[in-house]
Amino acid sequence: YTTGQAEVSGFFGERTVTATNGALILVNGGLQGASATVVAGDRVQLRMDASSNFSTAKTTTMTMGSLVTTWTITTRAQDTTPNSFSFTGLTEQEPDTVVTSNSVAVSGFDGPLTASVSGQGSPELKVGSGSWGTSVAVEPGQSIQLRMTTSPDPSTAREAVVSLGSAVSAWSVATKAYVTLGSGAC
Repeated sequence: YTTGQAEVSGFFGERTVTATNGALILVNGGLQGASATVVAGDRVQLRMDASSNFSTAKTTTMTMGSLVTTWTITTRAQDTTPNSFSFTGLTEQEPDTVVTSNSVAVSGFDGPLTASVSGQGSPELKVGSGSWGTSVAVEPGQSIQLRMTTSPDPSTAREAVVSLGSAVSAWSVATKAYVTLGSGAC
């Protein structure tokens, strides 16, 4: 980021201007570095990179003789609200079997965020081709996939709940019903 120009005046001769915390000084539009020499009538600006972290202030102090001034850049808050996402529920699954969900790409947030899963059937999740676990780091645009063990009972649903930032999505998996045979002679 670069400040607007300020014209220096009220003195004779040359003055040294310094800036702290990685800021650079521009004099009359030309980049000088962390220290520069100015004369009355020069236009001075500061240039500094913002912090790479969210919600973080970074301040520089510019000094010219007895004049001391500060400039602060504060980064915005992290967006932890992904766009809505959902997993396709499964029905008619075999009892006591590990099943896997469809893969869902997540977006609409600043990453990384932590995705975690809880629920019945020992649910786990993974990002892309990564390892299965109950908690993983997710970047925008990556895909999440779930797996769980179905209920050992027929006609029974289990649910896994995924939390990603401030969003929550549930995945339901139901087992198929037992087939009953009618009584009769063979």
